[in-house]
This record gives sequence, C-alpha cells and structure tokens, in this order.
Amino acid sequence: QSHGQGIGLMRDGRMVAHYGGVPRRIHRSGRPELACQVCDVMVERSANAALVRKGPLHQVAATFLEAQIGWDRPHVLGFGFPSERAFAVAQRMGLYGEVDKVMSVSWSAAEPATAGLAKLTHQAIGQAGTGFSADERRSVDRLWHRMAAALSDRVLGVRDAAWLQQRYLMHPSQRYELLLVRRGWLRRPVGLLVLRRHDTHLALLDMVGVPDNFGHLVQAARQRAQALNLPRVEAWMTAAQLPQMITVGAERPSVTDPKITLPCATHTAGPGADEQRGRWWLMAGDADFT
Repeated sequence: QSHGQGIGLMRDGRMVAHYGGVPRRIHRSGRPELACQVCDVMVERSANAALVRKGPLHQVAATFLEAQIGWDRPHVLGFGFPSERAFAVAQRMGLYGEVDKVMSVSWSAAEPATAGLAKLTHQAIGQAGTGFSADERRSVDRLWHRMAAALSDRVLGVRDAAWLQQRYLMHPSQRYELLLVRRGWLRRPVGLLVLRRHDTHLALLDMVGVPDNFGHLVQAARQRAQALNLPRVEAWMTAAQLPQMITVGAERPSVTDPKITLPCATHTAGPGADEQRGRWWLMAGDADFT
C-alpha cells in the first residue's frame, strides 16, 4: 500500500545490501500502535564475507532500526519471521533479541463431531480481487472488536475487515478461502477462518474470534479439510498461544518446531525483550510469504 520502507547500501553504483519493512497496525496492552514487519533482507553473495559487526548487513539493519523502530520513531515495535540462522547472525550483531518461537501445529481431519462442537456451519465470504460486501464487513469487524477486547493483554496484529481484505482478498497471486463460522440453531457467528489448500494438507493461516471459540474454529477447519479429502490441518502460531490451542477439538494436535524465531529490535531504545516475551499473538498469515 505504498507505505513500505527500505535501506540500501550502494557500492560502485550497485546495491549490495538491503533491509526493508512494512507497517502493521497492532494493539499492545489494548492500545493501538504501529509496528514494523521486517522483510526483504538481502546481502549480495560477494559481500557475504562481511557478515560481521559493521559489515554491509549491520550497516543497513542498524540504519533502518535507528530510523524506524523504537521510542519516538514511526514504529514502536519490530517483528518478523527469520530462520534460526538469520536470527543468530542479527543477535550476534546486537540487533535482535528473542521473544518467542513459532511452532507448527497439526490436527487430523475431523472425525464425527462431538456433542459440544456438533452444530457448526460455515459460509464463504469475500471475493478475490473485489473484497467484502457491506454486511460481511460489519460481521468481520464485530468479530475483530471482540477478539481485541478478549486479548487485550497481548501484542495482537489488527485483523479488521480492511486488513483481511488487503492481505488475503487482494493478493496478486495467491487464493485464500475465508469462512464465516456459525454455531447453534441461531447460527450466530463465532469466528472467521482463513484457509489455503495445499496438495498434502489444509493450511489454517488466520482466525478472528475470542479464545473461548478457538475450539469451534479449529473443528470447523478440520471438517473443511475432511470435505476436501485432505488428511490434516496445519497452522503456525507463537509458542505462547499453544496453551489456548492445544486442548481444543476432539484430539490433541502434534506440535513441531520449524526453527523460526520471533525477534524484537534491541539496537534502539523501545519496549524491551522481557516486556514483549510471550505476549505476541501471531499466526502464519501474519508472515508476508504464506
């Protein structure tokens, strides 16, 4: 949306290193703030020998952080999804600290629903390339406001209709399935699912709802996987979320470590790692490459 920021290091008229990020509206302790999602970090192969403090990567990263992330800067927090190796390099340079891990959670496709989760229905909402209708937008925003209130002690990326539309429905190449999940005879909405089909599984990329309904949302995703003849549902989430998610549904999911660390910026003054540790609520859809 033309709000990205980037720092490039030039050598003899050629860019040899780049560090970029995009803004993400968040709620932190119930307050609206702006975070920066770091992405597009690159160093030319010929410059890799200088992956040390004060080398090309340090120069672009430090310059970006000093301009963009921390107190009295455009973004109060920074986050991203670096691999273990990429995080370790930035940590050695004094740029990043660790606040959580991203975990991969897998459920088998649904068996016949238990009595407590039986009366679930869902409908597809939104249209790729167009967006939500007015009624759909209102339903999604109501779900988002309830979620924000229920998770006011977390650092939570905004999941209102405007963001969901831009992130998923207006994506230039990927196609996602957005389902409004209802429960009971009155068919009241209990949440929204964002799903993406793969050959081997159904990816649960995102959800909007209150924690009390997470079990219903996971069960609806499992039922959808079964209808598509896919064997399982897979999701990414920050490890701090696992206690809310690991007991939902009819079975205990399997959990594996994809070796992705959630970092915070330590090069500039801002909310510290201890203040952020275990408070981020993130899923795979929060990443820019899923």
